[in-house]
Amino acid sequence: MQICIATPVLRKNDGQGRVNLEIAKEALRRGYSLRCVTEEIDGELACNPRVTWHKVHTRLLPTQLLRSIAGIVLTSLVLARRRAPSEFLLANGASFVQRADIVAIHFLHSSWLASPYHGSKAGRGLRRAYYWLYDRLHTVLERLAVRAAHHAVAVSEAVRSDLQEVCSRTPVTVIPNGVDVDEFADRPPERAQFGLPQDKVIALFAGDLRTPRKNLDTVLQALRYAPDVVLAVAGSSSRSHYPELAARMGLADRVRFLDFQQDMSGLMRSADIVVFPSHYDPFGLVALEGCASSRPVIVSRAAGVSAVLHDGAAIVLDRSDDPRGLAAALSRLAASPDLRQRMGEAGRRIALDLSWRAIAARWVDLIEHIAASKTRIGAMAERGLVTAGCDQ
Repeated sequence: MQICIATPVLRKNDGQGRVNLEIAKEALRRGYSLRCVTEEIDGELACNPRVTWHKVHTRLLPTQLLRSIAGIVLTSLVLARRRAPSEFLLANGASFVQRADIVAIHFLHSSWLASPYHGSKAGRGLRRAYYWLYDRLHTVLERLAVRAAHHAVAVSEAVRSDLQEVCSRTPVTVIPNGVDVDEFADRPPERAQFGLPQDKVIALFAGDLRTPRKNLDTVLQALRYAPDVVLAVAGSSSRSHYPELAARMGLADRVRFLDFQQDMSGLMRSADIVVFPSHYDPFGLVALEGCASSRPVIVSRAAGVSAVLHDGAAIVLDRSDDPRGLAAALSRLAASPDLRQRMGEAGRRIALDLSWRAIAARWVDLIEHIAASKTRIGAMAERGLVTAGCDQ
């Protein structure tokens, strides 16, 4: 069987890209060949003789909206020309217009658009209109993709629930994100490498700093009420207002903006706490990486990962916009090394059950099951027992 994966990027340092990379590696381990329609691909995959790469060029376009539209159009054209009838097609969101065997939903634009924190409700002028147009367009496209697919995979129970409102007829399976339990492990910290103080409690925030969704705003507000904590921020600060905001709030000496980091595992080990109070997140891989690193995690209930962080591994905030509550959680953890250790050990146990190898195996098991079902239905259709193309 040949499996086709269509996704914007297929590499390690990207949430959606990492999921697809692990699926691809597991499929290759089981002897399948791959066709990848993507702009970026992992170097190891690109060199594998059983992998065919169709590069989609969108990077030179000026906005993410134009790049996204161009990616959908170009991917659709590649698949229309070159897809074999027997090829298994794994889509990621609204990657193209053809009917997929599985559509993976890593982010549900309709849910984020409905959030009171969406940029279209907080921004101004053209920026506000841009945010609305981007997510409104993707809301329409993702609904079409889910309704057309044979099967959908949601990254969390929260996404599954929202998907059932979009299309109750498409079967949905929940497969959470995984984590590299070898890379993210509890080893000695490396604070000097990141310019972090040795004698302070370090909280780590990692995420996109160009939008309000990851909610650094509330973290900065909470920091004013948690004076014993220094905040490390990982994420590109180019065109971000957050460094200026931290300075205006008088927090410049307690917030370290570290820009984009390749060595996230080293940074995790150098922190004492991982903070992730996202306004909306279908899963939240950063929180799971914190657990794998044996670090206590503070998350909002709006993050899908909160549903798997049981057994005392995390402090879950009912509200994402509660700086006092977040500050209380930070201060509680900062004051108790023993509590941090117990929560870190509990998080590590959860992470071990969600290793990338285990998660990728669940994905490929599902692919094999759906492919076998399609083969049986096709054989029955040839004998006139069912109508060809019927979903069962």
